[in-house]
Amino acid sequence: MLYYGLGGGFGHLTRFLAYCFTTRNRPALIASNPIAVKHLGIDRNFQVFYPPGNSISPNELAAWLGSLIRHQKPGEIIVDAFPAGILGELSLVKEIENISCTYLARILKWQKYLTRIKGRFPDFEKIFILETLPTDQLFFLKENFNHLIDLTLKDQSVQNSEQINFPEKNIWMVIHSMVEESRILFEYAVETARILDKKPEILLVTPGTRPDFLPEHIHHCDIYPANHLFVKAEKVFSAAGFNICRQMAGMREKHAILPFERSLDDQFFRAACIRGASAP
Repeated sequence: MLYYGLGGGFGHLTRFLAYCFTTRNRPALIASNPIAVKHLGIDRNFQVFYPPGNSISPNELAAWLGSLIRHQKPGEIIVDAFPAGILGELSLVKEIENISCTYLARILKWQKYLTRIKGRFPDFEKIFILETLPTDQLFFLKENFNHLIDLTLKDQSVQNSEQINFPEKNIWMVIHSMVEESRILFEYAVETARILDKKPEILLVTPGTRPDFLPEHIHHCDIYPANHLFVKAEKVFSAAGFNICRQMAGMREKHAILPFERSLDDQFFRAACIRGASAP
């Protein structure tokens, strides 16, 4: 069994771990970010395959994947987020035609994504709907595939808070994996505190070393997973990524969301869905 999770950042990898925990499966992972894989420790517990090169065309990626399938002979391929691959490469892989395929569907800018498809979609036997999808994306899936199933992902409980010096009260947590967007979210939290005339203890959770922009009195930690800490925070500031929004679903009242522009993920649509669902 292979899990096809190409893409930058931590999102695909966090979803991979949640899928494994939720379904009790242990597929091998196809990933494109070895630094993130090692940071999360995935390579210690799972077999991981990386495509060659930092920049690769759909045809080259399809040829590599076809070769991997011939050698590994997987009984199933789980395709994460992009049903034909991030560049449309799966639509060019003939070797996938006789393999059972499952698609994990999250929000996509569907019309933009379709321009990347040069061949056929895999013939998915199951499609797991992980969140509310845009109308055009959901319509396409319903018209072309059977067995659409709602699936709520769950994360393994990991208690690792003893690794950090966590403030005792009035905690506002800012969490993100990218430095520049972490800075914007931090400034958002600071401005919110000013407007509300509050003086919270702010904790920034980002991977790697302490960012240069962070004032000395602000707490910082590199901890993963961090979702078990959310309950201790008075407010949580984040982007509108799939995983953080899923993890904060039961704590909407303290989740401050700032969507960012993405090539294919529509964080503004996700944020609007959340705010609409939370409206009285």
